[in-house]
Amino acid sequence: MEHRIVDIIDGTDECCIMLYGDIGDWGSIQPEDIVKKLMTAESEGRRIDVRINSVGGEVYAALAIFNALRASRADITIYIDCLAASAASVIAGCGRRVKIASNGRLMIHSVRGYAEGTVEEIRNHVAEMEQLEAILCDIYAQRTGQSTEQHVSYDVGLRQGTGNPAHKKLR
Repeated sequence: MEHRIVDIIDGTDECCIMLYGDIGDWGSIQPEDIVKKLMTAESEGRRIDVRINSVGGEVYAALAIFNALRASRADITIYIDCLAASAASVIAGCGRRVKIASNGRLMIHSVRGYAEGTVEEIRNHVAEMEQLEAILCDIYAQRTGQSTEQHVSYDVGLRQGTGNPAHKKLR
C-alpha cells in the first residue's frame, strides 16, 4: 500500500510530512516511509513541517522517526494539530520547534506491553520495558527541563487525576 506522506509544494522550498494515524507495522505511519521522505526533502534543501495527529503506536517505530528528525539538518517545525499521544508524543519531543494547536493535546504515559511465556521470558520482557521507560523519560526530561524522576512519576499522577504540565514546556 502506497502512503501519501509528503506533499511538496511546487515553486517553494517547503514540504509537509503528515503523521496522521497509527505508528508502526499495524498502522499507516511507517518509519521507513517517513525517513525516506525526510531524506529526500532534506537533500532538496526544503523546510519541513511535520504535522501530527496520532493516538500513538509502536514505540520502536516512533523512536526511529524521532532519531531521523533529530539527526536531520533540515529546518523542521513540529505541529500538533490535534493529538500527539503515546508514541506520537515521543516524536514531538525530538528537539525541534513544536507548535500545539490551542485545542491540541499531548499525552504521555508509562510504557505498556503484554507478555506471555516462561517466567524467564516475562522477566526479559519486563527488563526491556524498564529500559524503554528510562529512554522515554530521558527524552521528555531533556525536552522539558524537568527531572527524569518527574516523568517516571507522571503516570501515577495521571491515574490520580493530577496531570502533568510538561506539555506546556514543549512549546
